[in-house]
This record gives sequence, structure tokens and C-alpha cells, in this order.
Amino acid sequence: NEKGNADGMVFHQIVTIPKKSGAEESASGVPEEFSPYLGKYILAAANTELTVLMSNSSLAVYDPRNKDTVGLQQPGADGGWLDEYDRNTIYFVKDNEGHVTDMKIDVTIRFKRGELASDIIDKTIENDGLESALTKYEELKNAAPGGIIFTERSFNLLGYKYLNAGKVKEAIEIFRLNIGAYPESGNVYDSMGEARMKNGENDLAIENYKKSLELNPNNENARKMLDTLGVK
Repeated sequence: NEKGNADGMVFHQIVTIPKKSGAEESASGVPEEFSPYLGKYILAAANTELTVLMSNSSLAVYDPRNKDTVGLQQPGADGGWLDEYDRNTIYFVKDNEGHVTDMKIDVTIRFKRGELASDIIDKTIENDGLESALTKYEELKNAAPGGIIFTERSFNLLGYKYLNAGKVKEAIEIFRLNIGAYPESGNVYDSMGEARMKNGENDLAIENYKKSLELNPNNENARKMLDTLGVK
């Protein structure tokens, strides 16, 4: 940071994925400069195939594991195609004849130095009870930026820790905090739906599962739970 202290770490993992095949013969209207990259790439470690295709006048990668298509920005000076979320960069490897043989994904993970707010809340619940923990959460949120880290995933995991321990009241309050912090995430509503269902509050469970599905139409778990709850 500006004081010369380390406040984070960036981790790069390079994953090489061999190309299986070329583009579909029926593909038409594809600019010549994009054609060599199109096709399927074998991710053996995950037993799946990633597909490079055209989308919105650029390249994109379809991942069947989460049924998601991620667009790629135009390549930079180093030839890397940064994804639309500014997270990972894709490089294409060519042989001596100019044929694409592999796709290399530079998976970038950023770690912020500090303490997870969820850990502090967990300790406060254990030592001082739920009400004190809720007060502590507001104090941490309103404090000046520092070494306290808030993430959706960490609070979701904390909620499930209490839910799986049979402490449904604590889990519901933690999921409520997560919904307040990440209202556009379908996952937080899905988690709340499960907690409400376990608490016998089926009407509220349905409400949360519907909201989750509204935010993420691909959430098959929410669809399944609504079916279980008698909602078609």
C-alpha cells in the first residue's frame, strides 16, 4: 500500500487445456481472425470440455459445469484475453504452422490481508451470544476501512456451520446479514430458503427460493426445493 506495507497477495495458477477439435463446419459469419480459436478444449482434471465460441463480436468460453458463457475482452499487448469479469486471462498456444493447440488459463486469485469478519462474529456468538454478535457486526461495518474482510462466501459458510449444528436461529440471522450485504446474489436467498424450511417456515422458504431463482434462473436447487414445497 502507500505506506509500503503488504496488504494483499495475488496468486496465479496456469492451467493448460489441449484443443480437441476445430470449429463446427456449419459455423458461418465468423471473422477470419477468430476462426482458429473456436472449438472444444479438454479439461481432463475436471472431466469436461470447454467450448470457445463467438459471442457479442468477440470470443467467449462456455463451461458446461455451471452452464455459463463468459465473454472475453479483446486481447492485450501480451496476447492475453481477459475475461469480462476482469479475473482470469486466456492465452492461446499455436504451433509452427499457426494452428491453435492449447488454451492456457491464468487463474488469478487475490487475497486481502486481514481478519475475516465472519470469524469475529463466530467468536462473539460463542462467547457473548447472538445479540452481541449482531451489534458487533454493525460496529465492524461502520468502522473505518482496515484489516477486517467481509465476503459473501465466509458468512454463508458460517451460516451453514450453525444450521448443520441445529442452531437454526443463529443461521437465519447470519443469512439475513448476508442478504443485506449481497442483495443481488441468488445464493444468499437459496441459503435462507433452506434455513427457513428447516425452521418449519415454508411460506418464507418459498419466498426466498423464488427470489433466488429470479436472480439466478439456472439455480436448479431452488427449482427442486420449490417443487418439494409444492410450488410448480
